[in-house]
Amino acid sequence: MIGTLFAGYKLIEKLGGRTNGIVYRAYAPKTDQFVAIKILVKDLLFNKEKQARFLREAQSAVILNHPNIAQLFELGDSRGTQYIVMEYVEGKTFREIIEKHPDGISIKGFLGMIKPIVDALVYAHSQGVVHRDLKPENLILNNLGSPVIVDFGLSKTSDTDAVTNGYITSQGMVLGSPGYMSPEQVSAQPQDHRSDIFSIGVIMYELICGVNPFYDDSPIRAMQKILNDDPLTLELIRPDLPLELSHLILKCLAKKPEDRYNQAEDLQHDIIHSVQSL
Repeated sequence: MIGTLFAGYKLIEKLGGRTNGIVYRAYAPKTDQFVAIKILVKDLLFNKEKQARFLREAQSAVILNHPNIAQLFELGDSRGTQYIVMEYVEGKTFREIIEKHPDGISIKGFLGMIKPIVDALVYAHSQGVVHRDLKPENLILNNLGSPVIVDFGLSKTSDTDAVTNGYITSQGMVLGSPGYMSPEQVSAQPQDHRSDIFSIGVIMYELICGVNPFYDDSPIRAMQKILNDDPLTLELIRPDLPLELSHLILKCLAKKPEDRYNQAEDLQHDIIHSVQSL
């Protein structure tokens, strides 16, 4: 598809994507700018009701206006294929940074990267928007050194239907990324903003230790680990890690939502305290 037009956008290069869609860098002739466009897997949402719900809930992310959240420009349907157009953010993904630091990044670097991300989550949740697909590939340290969350297009609202099941694809898979999904997401149980808190906990663990606590070559086994296995104690891997940060990360990774931080603001408070303690 490289070099072709899709929904009026010229596809320049593939940036990534797996289970739920492919992301391209594209050129928008109407606005004369580069954007990121995510083309969802065909038949990902297997009926019109699911498609309408997806477009309605993802549309809520368009209102988000935060320096650490990539702007969502457009959601649409082109000949039965849904797509999402987002701000193109140049920089390094958290995945690239993790791969360059197999033993984990510095404590100071960790706090500098994760605090703005948590700030952005606090804001998004306050607007009733839950990301649902947080992973290192969706977090970018831009060329100015500012962390940015991208791909809020698979978000869900948390209004009167605050605790809902996630979308299930026509193949019976729950949307999300194996290894970063919360236990309730893996088992297609009711989920809310605390699912994002679990996912950010996995990312924090990986930044500190250089490895995902639930990693497995098999996505199915990775999800089984999320449901059944406890992460290796952080102090064994990073003896220099302050106990406060270790407890903070493990609290995010609690199997039961009620055992995690109840709100992203509570996590934000503890992170700020950790920054001040350095």
